[in-house]
Amino acid sequence: MRALELALPWTIEGRSEVEVAYLLDKANRGQGLATEVAGAIARYAFEQLQLTRLICLIDRENLTPIQVAEKIGMGFEKEWQDEKKTYLLYSMSKRIASPGQNRLHSPPDPFFGLISLQLHNPR
Repeated sequence: MRALELALPWTIEGRSEVEVAYLLDKANRGQGLATEVAGAIARYAFEQLQLTRLICLIDRENLTPIQVAEKIGMGFEKEWQDEKKTYLLYSMSKRIASPGQNRLHSPPDPFFGLISLQLHNPR
């Protein structure tokens, strides 16, 4: 399996953003790996890096990543255009405990604590 996981910084409309991004070899698509990678990145970003918001910029011509974004708890926010093309911007925020609660709430964790995946290149 060849997978690459990334968190990419952006400035969108004057706001600093961090994008959950991943590349997955075509031979490994359709196995749920993209959801695992994206979920691991999001969890690591919220729990270890203490980020409070993450985004995904999805090419309007490649709608498959919408399912991945939604499975990890993201929702559609708006369309955003850079100098090259228009993207669908999906986002999620770390939910903070309200007064009287004694714990923080993080995004849904269907991966039972998985916070990182290793890059494995069989070559």
